[in-house]
Amino acid sequence: MGNLIRAEVYKLKSSKVIYILAVLLIMLSLFISFWFRTYSGQRIMLLVFEIQLMFPLIIVIGLLGASFISNEYKSGGFKKYIYYGHNRRRILLSKGIVFTIVISLLSLIMPTVTTLVNSVMNGFGESGGGSPGALVFRAFALNLLVYVGIASAAFFISMLFKNSLATLGIFFGLYNLYVILQALAMNNETFRFIYQKTILGQIAIASALHITAPQIWQLITVALVTTGIFMYLSVFSFRRMEIK
Repeated sequence: MGNLIRAEVYKLKSSKVIYILAVLLIMLSLFISFWFRTYSGQRIMLLVFEIQLMFPLIIVIGLLGASFISNEYKSGGFKKYIYYGHNRRRILLSKGIVFTIVISLLSLIMPTVTTLVNSVMNGFGESGGGSPGALVFRAFALNLLVYVGIASAAFFISMLFKNSLATLGIFFGLYNLYVILQALAMNNETFRFIYQKTILGQIAIASALHITAPQIWQLITVALVTTGIFMYLSVFSFRRMEIK
């Protein structure tokens, strides 16, 4: 599977999409730092981790999913791998691993840039009694786990749709759905309890200033289970899919 992973990495390195997305995220980060220029590094870090999925990141995921996964049906990439005798499970897992890693790295651009810029301007700020380094490590590690789970779900969605425009449309719809789900969770106690047990519900936990050990274990469990389920569904569906 190592050769397949290297092939997928080469495809991404040769694509302009990932570089354009990275530059746009950096520019957006600088704009956010300017807009919230009175915030400390700690405050902007936790804010950005919590809000970035509401618009920029979900669109980034959709664009990457459309170009890197859905477009493989049209370009013949999947068909070529199968023709050369590669196992379907390995084909999908290699693409899924690379996709998840790239989404995870892109998801760290905004928190990293804004935290650095605002820390230079206003200092990092108080960290609630703990060391600033421990807070930064915890926030980045837990949010990264959440993004891995979200990326696995995004990978499954992108793999199902063989049309890039359809994939983009789905992710624009998911943005609206995410906003609606958050509103429902804020206004309905029963729905909030259920929502907090999903991968999207872990974002607020990962971005909180104070967090308990049970919350950490819940987040880790939900992220790993979500990743496992969606990767299994992706492989299961792809092995039964007709590739033309």
